[in-house]
Amino acid sequence: MNKYKRLYFNNLRIKVLNIAKEECMKEDQVMPANIIKHACQILKIKGMDFSEYEKTYQFEIKFDETCDRKKIKYCFEQLIRIIEADSA
Repeated sequence: MNKYKRLYFNNLRIKVLNIAKEECMKEDQVMPANIIKHACQILKIKGMDFSEYEKTYQFEIKFDETCDRKKIKYCFEQLIRIIEADSA
């Protein structure tokens, strides 16, 4: 049961990141935490926190600072790969 629960939440995290990187970045400079929050609102779910990943891995961006859209997109793609690897 715990395995399926972990898979469900990992898939949900990936979905949030995909929505954030594709649909929520309307400007060249945005704050990753804000677009994640907006993606959660689109999915009508409670906010999601990626701070455990931010602490563990060295990303080019900080989730609570304004960043360039291209750097955010690249970071989210890296994070999706990390989450997928954790699911395996």
